[in-house]
Amino acid sequence: MELPATGTAHGHVRLKDGRLARIAYAHEGDPTAAARLHVQAEAFRYLQPAARTPRLHEVIEPRAGLPGGALIVDFIEGRAPRLPDELEAMADTLACIHTLPLPAVGSPIPRQGSPFLE
Repeated sequence: MELPATGTAHGHVRLKDGRLARIAYAHEGDPTAAARLHVQAEAFRYLQPAARTPRLHEVIEPRAGLPGGALIVDFIEGRAPRLPDELEAMADTLACIHTLPLPAVGSPIPRQGSPFLE
């Protein structure tokens, strides 16, 4: 089952085992594709302790025919939130994510030094 590719950075394909292939968009020979894919994978790993994001199962490296590579993650059935009724659930999710420690220095996850100075 293929899901609509609505993103500008990746598309989604539902796999037979129920998981989701998050296929990164790139062109053949893109020298930055692997690095971008690994930053995305690291973000999934970083957010995992919050228990609010899909779990990362596998990283498929860029290759011929799949130049951006793919991440295999849990498929989570969902819908857009109903506002304003579900604002509390949204706030709870953001609070869980924001209780995580900052990514380690040297992590590939982009980090802003000071939002007031940059």
